[in-house]
Amino acid sequence: MDAKTTRRIKENIAFEAARTNPPAGFPRLPDIAAARYIDPQFLELEKQGLWKRSWLYAGHTSQVAEPGSWLLTRNTGTPILIVRDLQGELHSFYNTCRHRGGPLVTEEAGQSRGFVCGYHGWSYTLDGQLKSVREKRDFVDLDFACRSLLPVRCETLGGWIFINEDP
Repeated sequence: MDAKTTRRIKENIAFEAARTNPPAGFPRLPDIAAARYIDPQFLELEKQGLWKRSWLYAGHTSQVAEPGSWLLTRNTGTPILIVRDLQGELHSFYNTCRHRGGPLVTEEAGQSRGFVCGYHGWSYTLDGQLKSVREKRDFVDLDFACRSLLPVRCETLGGWIFINEDP
């Protein structure tokens, strides 16, 4: 971040900390019904309409500092794998094998040179490419390029990692 952006952020924080009333011209908002916080239907709407479409904090770059390091987050309600490949680039994928949907990792964090599904042994590189399958004879004409891990949007700001399931 440059000095101008840092200064602007600090000024905005100071303004918010000092104010005792809503900003000038801010509309009066109605009370929110308590049911909104406990209604399962509203929660489902919120998951689909808000949380699956927002940038959510997933971790810090220090958690995946080394090539091959990865972490698993469930901030969106879906297990998402964040990994640093051997070239040092960050990637984010659904933690799901493209064969039968099994999880690629079950731990919260680790380090690896790739991922292997525990069910049928499909193997993926750290950048999500399908590299091998067991019993290749059972998968005639399988196009490996079409079976890469499904990506999730992933960006960093400072050292923070954010994900967004909305393409």
